[in-house]
Amino acid sequence: MKMSTLVLGLTLALGSNAFAEENDFAHFSFPLLNQQIETAGEKPYITSSDEYSIQVSGKALSKGLKLDLTQGQAMILVSRLGTAQALNTEMLSVTGSRQGQSWVAERISAEQLAQTGVFSGTLALKTTAQVGPALLKTAQQLSDKDNYRITVKEKGSAYRLNMQVARQNHTDQETASVLASIQHLGQSLDASQLNATLVAPNGSIQDLMVGHTGEGQVEIMIPKVSNPVPPSQGMYEVHLSAKAQDKGLTIRRDGKIALAFANKQADLNAVTLVTDKPLTAEVALYVDAPSRYEIRAVLYATDANGTLQPVMETHAAQTLGAGAATLRLPFDAAILTASGLGKPYMLRDVRLFDQRQLGLIDSLAEANL
Repeated sequence: MKMSTLVLGLTLALGSNAFAEENDFAHFSFPLLNQQIETAGEKPYITSSDEYSIQVSGKALSKGLKLDLTQGQAMILVSRLGTAQALNTEMLSVTGSRQGQSWVAERISAEQLAQTGVFSGTLALKTTAQVGPALLKTAQQLSDKDNYRITVKEKGSAYRLNMQVARQNHTDQETASVLASIQHLGQSLDASQLNATLVAPNGSIQDLMVGHTGEGQVEIMIPKVSNPVPPSQGMYEVHLSAKAQDKGLTIRRDGKIALAFANKQADLNAVTLVTDKPLTAEVALYVDAPSRYEIRAVLYATDANGTLQPVMETHAAQTLGAGAATLRLPFDAAILTASGLGKPYMLRDVRLFDQRQLGLIDSLAEANL
């Protein structure tokens, strides 16, 4: 995305697009006076996880599956996949792998969980206060063809997998990256056994490269996404599995973070002041593919002390054909008058959306009027 500054003149930048559908032009504004406006541009997006999952065969579950617990009263969810044999809650056990004592504090059957309307084919065990290595096992004789997903949720654990992306919206012309770290009370730990994938809305999966950046942080590199599934059909997800060691404990964590990828079918070129009465700007575009495009921007005006203040956010949309185009951005005169603010003006956070994709495809930080 562009993060440049444009100075607006008093002349039109480009003529009207020959294929513009004037009748479908729409716009509106809403006031922003006395509201705190953050610095223009997308903000970092952060997720945090205190859980991990393991897919296991029925035979392995009958033999016993090693788990690592870092928080007492953890919730262990056992979900059967496909046509796997149903499990009996009473025949499941969690024991300390060193002491052999039971760590089960509560059992929740699949029927009880199904009543919540959230889980299907899933039962749960709540553990006692113990932490460390544990063994999850069933006394049932299960087939190697049966598969189950074990999810360990450690609510309240001081160990978390944090993932951060500088911005969520990207186009097919950009690479992206995600930063991640397993942390204990804000301190990053050295992570290992890293596995990252990019999961598309259509279910396709791509392996991703993971590199260490130092001080316990890792970077997941996402290459350009050719012909991306547009945001109108869903978000991409970066999935990460990682382990770390701390104070004799093994910490396992799985996390994910969502990103949008859109085909960049138009570019922002310039912003121009058309008229002062009423105040209107024209945004010059170059359109590669016909679609309905939308401009959003925040108008600032100057108070008696010479300080820029936010006045309104204005949106405008129109169907445009391929080639050079302009999209008018009329500002609400009543809102501007009521504000008592005046020249000079500035536009901030100018964003170009493709409404058919529901995707943000270009942006400008600010433009002086």
